Amino acid sequence: MSIAMRGDYSSTQLLADLEKIPFRQDHRKRVSYSNYGYGLLGYIAEKVSGKSYPELLAFYLSEPYQLTQTTTRAPAADQLVTPYLSGRAV
Repeated sequence: MSIAMRGDYSSTQLLADLEKIPFRQDHRKRVSYSNYGYGLLGYIAEKVSGKSYPELLAFYLSEPYQLTQTTTRAPAADQLVTPYLSGRAV
């Protein structure tokens, strides 16, 4: 099972999953957070800018705001806390 936060979720999988997501026409009535949505926006930002996501974060966040402990890599799966089931039985 591929999990985006572990880094083994390819752009091919991201785009294939886009076809599986049901879209609502009335999106203004109910707002909800989406990890997938943020991932898709990151993918689009990379394609449009020609820069990697880590480069974009450094340019727009880390450097201007002097953030010294920012990362684009999630820790090992056994050290990652998620509010949802990550595919492993506990």
